[in-house]
Amino acid sequence: MNAESLPILFRAPELSAFAREAESALARAEAENWGYQMAPSSRGGGNYYGQATVPTGLRNVVKISAGAAFSVALKGDGTVVAWEGPSPVPNGLADVVDISAGYSDSFLALKSNGSVVGWGNNSNEQSDIPAELGNVVGIVSGAYRSIAIRDASSDLAPTVTTQPLSKSATTGASVSFSVVIQSGTAPNTYQWRRSGFLIAGATSPTYTIDSVSADNAGSYDVLIANHLGSITSAAATLTVSPPSITTQPVSQSAVTAGTATFSVAATGTEPMKYQWRKDGTAI
Repeated sequence: MNAESLPILFRAPELSAFAREAESALARAEAENWGYQMAPSSRGGGNYYGQATVPTGLRNVVKISAGAAFSVALKGDGTVVAWEGPSPVPNGLADVVDISAGYSDSFLALKSNGSVVGWGNNSNEQSDIPAELGNVVGIVSGAYRSIAIRDASSDLAPTVTTQPLSKSATTGASVSFSVVIQSGTAPNTYQWRRSGFLIAGATSPTYTIDSVSADNAGSYDVLIANHLGSITSAAATLTVSPPSITTQPVSQSAVTAGTATFSVAATGTEPMKYQWRKDGTAI
């Protein structure tokens, strides 16, 4: 009997509409992953926990996936059924179009709106879905790492709509610089600079100096970036000047045990701090 006359024992099914969409999206997609990648294990399969014992009456299944001690099935109505193991399916999970189980019993479900739901083992945060993750067209759950393929064709680079404003402040005052962006696809990162030098820890849309000193004077801008590129905001100048006394204290004469009052008036950026001294020593 030659190879051409052999009977067909198994015919691979045609790609589902979802699989075809994922395949066609690869050319314009980017991959995102999280968690920890572990070297392959030598442990074999089995039915130690009943994970290979399919629930009676399970029908209309369009995909199955298995972890070490847990199995899941995706049904045609968009719901997920799981059996054995310690990780039940999240309540209300619906509209699912794909599932993936990791060896360490971590699980991913891809919903029709492009969002991802994760549950099960989270020892390396592989089940924590990044808050900004969306437009996903494919998922893979590994032992300690999860991967999502997302459609990035509609992603946008950040653009600045509100630039930082120059400020004038007196010594000791609090000053903030802020920037507002539009259309940047998350996640967007921020890094403030003073006179071209990076400011440690200044990585949010607003940068605040709690107590200004003369050393803080200079030019401030912020670098904003996402996966499509980076931009730099316009520069804002901080001018620092000391408070100005407008009314000086007046000398006083008083009898023993009498009362003497000294006062001063000053202009500057609030809040201003006052410290009286006697013969050069703080009171």
